[in-house]
Amino acid sequence: MVALSQGISWVREGKIKEAQEAFKQAQIFDPGLRNSAEFQNRICWVGCLHGYAQGVFKICEKAVTLDPDNKNYQDSRGLARVLTGDLAGALEDFQAAVDSGALDYSNDVKQRRLRWIEALKSGNNPLTPEELEELRETEDSANS
Repeated sequence: MVALSQGISWVREGKIKEAQEAFKQAQIFDPGLRNSAEFQNRICWVGCLHGYAQGVFKICEKAVTLDPDNKNYQDSRGLARVLTGDLAGALEDFQAAVDSGALDYSNDVKQRRLRWIEALKSGNNPLTPEELEELRETEDSANS
């Protein structure tokens, strides 16, 4: 879907108003997206990685609400929680995601989440600028 992929690209570029318009267009074309946890989660993840965690937080919550059994969505919400200062909530989300065993984590991703959990247990924010840059690079290469 062109509007959806264009919207994601605009989020990456910081063109939030344009992205919102593209997402509205995508939902007009496919009204099911409004209640698609996968769609909400994608916006959540990309928005968080590109500096808009506060702006997409409700979308992250919606993804979890729409499909509470999918721990990938809780993992994304954990990212938003860290970035908005809710370290305790982030710890809860990441721990639940890792403990579920349902996630298709590579060993690398799982080790990263375990590092984040340890940092959060110590009251530290694990998402340094370098960590976020690595996540963006991983996300960009996966979607190129």
